[in-house]
Amino acid sequence: MKKLLIITTAIITLFFFQNRAYTQQVEYISGAEFEDIEYFTEIIIDYPKSKLPQDAKEIYIRIADEGQKAQLILKLNDGYKILPFEKSDFSYNYAKKAGAEYRNGFVYVTSIMAYSSNSSTGVFKIAGKDKLIFIKEEYDTPNDDIETSAEDALAKGDIKTAAELYLETTYPPLDFYEVTQKKLLKRAHEVALKQFKAKEYTKAAETMGYAYDFYDIDVEADMYFDKKMISILADYTYFLEKAKMYHKCIKVAEAFTFTVIDVAGPYMHLGDSYYHTNEKQKALEAYKEYSALRIKQGAEKRIPSYVKTRIAELDTKAKITTEIQDEQEISQTQKKGFVIVSAGKNYEAIKKQAKSVAEKLGYKLNLRDLEYNKTEGLTFSKEICENENMEFPAYISRGRWDDGEYVSVEYTNAYDGFTPDYYILVVSSHDKGNSVLKAALTHVKKQYKTAYIKYADVYMGGMH
Repeated sequence: MKKLLIITTAIITLFFFQNRAYTQQVEYISGAEFEDIEYFTEIIIDYPKSKLPQDAKEIYIRIADEGQKAQLILKLNDGYKILPFEKSDFSYNYAKKAGAEYRNGFVYVTSIMAYSSNSSTGVFKIAGKDKLIFIKEEYDTPNDDIETSAEDALAKGDIKTAAELYLETTYPPLDFYEVTQKKLLKRAHEVALKQFKAKEYTKAAETMGYAYDFYDIDVEADMYFDKKMISILADYTYFLEKAKMYHKCIKVAEAFTFTVIDVAGPYMHLGDSYYHTNEKQKALEAYKEYSALRIKQGAEKRIPSYVKTRIAELDTKAKITTEIQDEQEISQTQKKGFVIVSAGKNYEAIKKQAKSVAEKLGYKLNLRDLEYNKTEGLTFSKEICENENMEFPAYISRGRWDDGEYVSVEYTNAYDGFTPDYYILVVSSHDKGNSVLKAALTHVKKQYKTAYIKYADVYMGGMH
């Protein structure tokens, strides 16, 4: 209640000081009292001292009722003299005051309108020494001037200047940038087509670029669903490719094909740009998309011969690359033999057996920090995976640089040719043909007659 009383008192006080002296002719106030109404006053800059009343040091103007009343205030040696309010008629925003100044016999009081760059100015004349007379309101709309200049630049085909001017717009409406960009793109396309026909490919691409770069086009923007804009943007990819601006073409064409998937041209220009920047696999993919669309549209004859040639060339290279990679992978595998004592689908049972087997054979028990995992069968712990930059869960089977006689539990899904989904108890592993492997089997069979050797190709290359 106390807080409400304080707020109410403050509002009443502010109202009182803003509107005081409405009925008084002349009033004198102290400096302290002037501070209460100072927010609503403006000192008149450049007012000639010769025009001031004899006892005045400075002259102020106070606006009330948002521009419907105005009065002069004179600063004296011992306080302030408030003159009567006079009627005025202009829009005034206390929150965005721009000042008051004297010019050529008139007083101009300006403020900026809310949520706008427009300004309103009340023009006054002071008759005699202290009679305030309202003359008129002047309204300035800078955005209108910007738009007029931008439209003139557009008409002349100067897309760069038009775009720069539009960007100077203050407090634009919500859809300003999207609407303006469409306008810029349409006019830029008209200009660029003429440049393109004159074989001025770089100029054509640059002209379109001023409009395209005016605003970041979202991949889901409305213009990707506007037939006219789709045609314009498709042409832009062509202009860029012809101008050999390959990296920009890739950026524009990728954004285009992300949303518009049934227009063929940009795929070809994307393929050309990838081809010339030596990204051959991406070029092949783009050319194939282009060709598939042309065939689907019944326009296979429109596929340029060079595109067909490049597809064949890149396809061949891709196959050769794949074959080389396969050969490299094969060359990095090695035939390994594993002495296996037993196998089963219950990990805990095999793990328990491993301990007794190690004791009987006199071999070391090395479970390799593996643990049961429902997805992978076995995995290293999360901590080990993090330390080794592996994604959890992760399992690397025995046989990679860890040959020897020791007891471990492995999972068959990691070995080519092994029956899947089994846990196996392995006691020895070596390269195929290594005499140690057979000697180990002979030793193990003395205790476990059903032990056997099974071979598998183990990949010995890098894991990252």
